[in-house]
Amino acid sequence: MKRIIISSWLKHAKDRLQRKTKSFRRNFIIIIIYLNYHLCMFINDKL
Repeated sequence: MKRIIISSWLKHAKDRLQRKTKSFRRNFIIIIIYLNYHLCMFINDKL
């Protein structure tokens, strides 16, 4: 009984971790796009 609880808890933790990394990756991509946009604006402003 205890083993089943532990294994289900581990599975749940893994699922949560995967969801977290997925959202983190999406946020990371948004940040990269945002920074690139501002860099382009900055370069265009200087030229």
